Parts: sequence; C-alpha cells; structure tokens
Amino acid sequence: AGLVQYLPLPVIGGYLAFIGLFCGESGLRLMTGSSDIVGIEGLLEFFHWQNVKLSLPGIAAAAALFIVSAKVKNRMVLPMLLFSFPILFYVLLLCSGISVEVARNEGWINEKSEVPHFSAAFEHFDFGKVKWSAAFPTILPDFFAMYAVVAFGSCLDVAAIQFEMGKPLNFDKELIMVGISNFASGIAGGYTGSYLFSQSIFALRNGVETRIAGIVIVFIELCVFFLPIDLMGILPRFFFGCVLLFVAFDMLLDWLVVAYFKLELREYTIVWASFLAINVFGLEAGMAIGAVVAALNFVFSYAQLSNVELVHNPASNIVRAIPERNALDHQKQCIVVLRLSGFQFFGSTAGVLKAVKSNVFISVDMGTPGSVHSDSRVKLGSTWSKPSLTAFGADDSVLETSSLLDGGNHRDPRTRSSSVGANEGEFTSRIKTRRGERLKPRPLSSFTTPSQQKVLKRMSSTKDKLNDYSSVLMKETRFLVLDCSNVPSIDATAARGCFLTLLYLLQQHGIELIFAGLSHPSRALLESHGVLCSESLSESSGNKDPLHETDLEMKQDAALFALSYPCINEAIEYCENRICNAIVANPRRSTLSSVFPEHSELIGEYFEEVVYGSGEQVFRTGDLADAFFVTEKGTVSIVGKGTDSNRYNRTSLFGHIDFFKQVPHTITATTGKGPQHILLCMKRNKFEEMVRDQPALAAVVQKTILELVL
Repeated sequence: AGLVQYLPLPVIGGYLAFIGLFCGESGLRLMTGSSDIVGIEGLLEFFHWQNVKLSLPGIAAAAALFIVSAKVKNRMVLPMLLFSFPILFYVLLLCSGISVEVARNEGWINEKSEVPHFSAAFEHFDFGKVKWSAAFPTILPDFFAMYAVVAFGSCLDVAAIQFEMGKPLNFDKELIMVGISNFASGIAGGYTGSYLFSQSIFALRNGVETRIAGIVIVFIELCVFFLPIDLMGILPRFFFGCVLLFVAFDMLLDWLVVAYFKLELREYTIVWASFLAINVFGLEAGMAIGAVVAALNFVFSYAQLSNVELVHNPASNIVRAIPERNALDHQKQCIVVLRLSGFQFFGSTAGVLKAVKSNVFISVDMGTPGSVHSDSRVKLGSTWSKPSLTAFGADDSVLETSSLLDGGNHRDPRTRSSSVGANEGEFTSRIKTRRGERLKPRPLSSFTTPSQQKVLKRMSSTKDKLNDYSSVLMKETRFLVLDCSNVPSIDATAARGCFLTLLYLLQQHGIELIFAGLSHPSRALLESHGVLCSESLSESSGNKDPLHETDLEMKQDAALFALSYPCINEAIEYCENRICNAIVANPRRSTLSSVFPEHSELIGEYFEEVVYGSGEQVFRTGDLADAFFVTEKGTVSIVGKGTDSNRYNRTSLFGHIDFFKQVPHTITATTGKGPQHILLCMKRNKFEEMVRDQPALAAVVQKTILELVL
C-alpha cells in the first residue's frame, strides 16, 4: 500500500483511463451480447451494424446521464433518470406495437433463464471430495500469486479513488475491508474481487457521501439473491450498459482529454503512454513502464532546473581592521560563491559546470592569446578563437586543453611555465598524488604580471590608501566556494564528471576550490574520487582551529585537492584570511600599526598584553566597560543580545563602543579555539593618562575609532 502511494499522478491517470476503457467495453458487451469486444483491437467488432443498433439507446442514455450530472447537482436526479429508462423503453414498445418476445429475439432484452432457489448455491459444497494432500502445498504458490494480484489491484483502486475524491484515504483500513469482504465471499462460495469501481465513481459523480447508499445496495442484492426474480431477463440490455458507458465517458474524457489542460505536456504524454502500455503489455507491466517513463521525466525536469545560485557580495562574520576591510572591499571579486541546491547527480553536472564557467573569471592578455595573464577579465571556459575543450582520460590526465590557455597549441598545461619571474617558480610544478600528477597551485603573489606590476608601482607612487597593498592579487577569481548546505546527496557521476573535472579546470588557472556544508556521505564520496583528501577536512585537525593562522600552511598544501569546511561562513573566512595574509603578513608591520596607522609606536606604550586560553571569557554582558581590546593572535567570538555571533581575528578592535559610551558591556566576548590567544588591552586609567599627558595622541585614537565606527 505504501509503495503504490508513490506512483505518480500521470501513471494513475493512465490506469484510470484504462479502467474507463474497461468499463466501456463491459457496457458494450452487455448491450450487444458480443463477447468479442475485448481490448482495443476487439472494439472493431463493435462496428457491425447489429452491434451499433443495439448500442445506440445505451449511448444516448449514457450521454443523458453525463449531461445531467454535469448540469444538475441534485442527488436524486440520476437515480430518477435511471429509473425512467426501462419505463420509457416499455412505453416505446407498447406504442410501436412490438411485443416483448420480438424485442427479446432481436437482442434488446436478454433471454429468460430459470432462477434456482437460493439454497442451490450451497448444494455443491462438499468438503469430503476435496483432496487436501493434493492441494497443499501445491496450491500455495497460486494462493500467494492471487493474493499479490488482488492486493495490488485493490491498492491501485484505493489510490485511484483517492485521486478522484481529492481526499486522503486510509489505505490499511480500506485493504482490511477488502480482505474481510473477500473472506466472506469465499466462505459463501463467491468470487474474490476488489472495489466495484464503476459503482464507486457513479456514486461519487452523484455526490453520494453517506453509508446509506451502501446499505441500500446490500439490501437490493440480498433481495435479488433470495427472490426468484430474473432481472436480466426483464430489464433492457442498455439499462446496465449505459451506466458503464457513463463511467467510461467520464473517466476517458477526464484523463485523455481534459488532463491536457491540467498537466504539463510531458506529464500528459505519460498519461497516454501508461494507458497504451497497460492495454498492450498488461496491467503490471504497463504500470511499470509508466512509472519508468515518469521517473525519466522527473530526471529530465530536475536536471533542467537552475540549482546553482550566485551569492552576491559574500562575506564572513569576522570583524576586521580597517586596512583589511579596505583590502577585502577592493578584492571581493576574487571570491566567487555559488550556492548549490538539490541532488547533484548525472543530470545536473552540465548545469553546474556551465554556471561555474559563467561566474568565474580569469585574466588573459588581449594582445597575446598565449598568455594567461592580462588586465582583462574573461569568463572561465570562454575561447579566443577556438572552442574551449578539456578532456580527461581514465587516469585523470588532461588530454587536451583550450586554445585560450596555450595559444592554440594543445599541450599538457602542466609543462607550461609561468612568465611572472624566477622567484615565483614554475606555474605548474607537478605533484605526485594517489590519483596521478596534480597541478600545484600558484602562490598568491604570482597573479601579479609584469604589466600589472607597472600599474601597482604607479599606484605605490601616489598617496592612495592602496600603497600598502602592492602584493595583493588582481581582481580575477582566486577562490571558488561551493555552498552544499542544501545538497542532500551527490552521486558518483557528479563527483567525478563534475567536481573532479572542475578541480582540474580551476587548477589550470590557480583557482582554489572550496566546499562548504557537505554531508558526511557526500564528503566521503568526493574523497574516494580524489576531489578531497582527509587532510582537507576541517574536523580532522583535532583541537586545532582550522582558521587559525598556524594552520593555513596545511590548508595551502591540501589545496592540491579541494578544501572542505563545515559551513559557508568558515569557507569564506578562509578565503578572506588568505587575501589578508598576503596583505598584512609583513614582519615589519605590527598589529597596532594596522589599527592605528599614525603614531602606532607611541600608542602601543599605553597597551598591555593579555594572554587567554581556548574558550576563555574576556568579558560578558553587564560587566563594567573599563577597557577595549585589539587581537594580536587568535580569534574572539562576540555575541550580543538578539544578534548573531561575530568573529574577531588578528588586528580586530572590539569593546571600544561601550568603553567610550561609558556604559556596561552589551556584548559577551569569548576566545575561540587554539591554545593561546593574545590580546592588547587599553584600560581606562591608561587612556585617561594618555588624555592627560598626550592629548593630541588621544585625539588620534579617538579619530581612528570614530572612523572605524562610522
């Protein structure tokens, strides 16, 4: 029952259309008396004139039922209309002077048959004639086969009726009812079966929603069983056939015609495919074919969805010093964050690669097609004169690369050297790994080409604030972050055909690939295909802080593979740290000089160094704000009431707002992971001493902090 509920609506629709056709065939057989009208090919038998003549009254009656049920909503209309059909038939016979016997001979009424006493139904019950030893266990396979067929058919009926009603049904309760009914029927010598579908649909179309209808049916059927009355020999044939035709009209029209306006074209096609498959291959095989076609349609539709979203202006929750902020503002284009959603499988790989190529930029020299470096930004995967093509062999080796990278000479990019300078080393020094040779990423400074160095040198000769940032990488993409927080799973095709391909493609341009929010199964799969290595897992570093400066070396070595972080914030923070380290990692530049560019040495005399351990509280909400701090080493997490947590790393200033407002702290500061966190502390008595002894210096501190706040 649970599995049947997973069947798609178009497949159920095809089944309902098949039920409609089955009811129509049954109605035609009742009206014509021909047993050859079976299946689609059997409908050809209907077009003999005698069969058409006998069916015309039933077709007209069914059309009347259909029109009246659509126009009139009164529950008594259809029963009264049905009751009027046999009366009208006999009135017409009387008016035309045709006797009942003549009508019977012409096929309008069934031949009379002797109705035995109801007790005759039990005369054949003689259990003494049953050879139980021959029946068991030989009969068991047939028993379970019949059980499966009846159970499956009943489940389909329940599902179909549920779709027709538009209300949820209790499948277990309905199946128990069918089981009890079949048991009672078998004990009484009857046949097994399921729902009387035509009657259910007829009652539904008539708006009957009470058990009284079932009670009336049971009462009438018991009367027919116990009373010696031959209803089939009295009522005209079209009376029974028109009800079945009415149900057939309704269901075939709903699912083969009207469904066109309610379903997408592909789903409507599945309805027809399921309907035809059931008629050609049988119920079980046809339903299976319909389910397979529906699954393929889902795969195709899911793959067409845009499941890659560009995150604009990505930033971590780290609060940084002004120089780092300025640097990140100027270099934010170096970080590209794409948010993936949904299952990443064989059908979505092309879309992901296309999205990456549309949002990742590399530098080329517009005057020299063979150079990777230039002041011009070109989308990754774009071409100079020939289409970009990168093929990969079975051993992950690059077989061919785009003419954009090598000026049309299809050489292995790992043999090409950088033109940056001897101090940078080769652009593609080869590294032996467990899955073959990998491209070693270029250092950050290698993105400064000779032409760009001239531009930077001219900038250094000005008084612009970018003077200190001459070693910063240019505004081409350096980091690609894939946020997989909304990716439940990744299959092997996506791991190898998409992400491994993407890793190689990005490495050719010195771009680091970072994953965020991977599930454990997805991460294990990427490891097995060589996209990630165990050292790149941020959790694997034990008590180390994966974002701590001392661990960045390990991360850069692991960049031979992709990196992985538990959340998108940490992944972006890693990228920002890499940029900031390239800017401020100058041993002659102190922490205070990054916060207070002017007179940092004099200001530093008023600070004192305080050392904290991992997870220690610096201050908490409500404490007296008698000092403010600058992080010298490590990180500090800041949490305020009703605000998200922010991280403060090296050269970050915190606690200053409450200090100068002279109010208790409105935030709580706690050190992060790592054995040692060094903070520079300016206490109130030291600041008051500065104001008293060196007011101009105190004014510089206040001005700098004011600029930081604003």
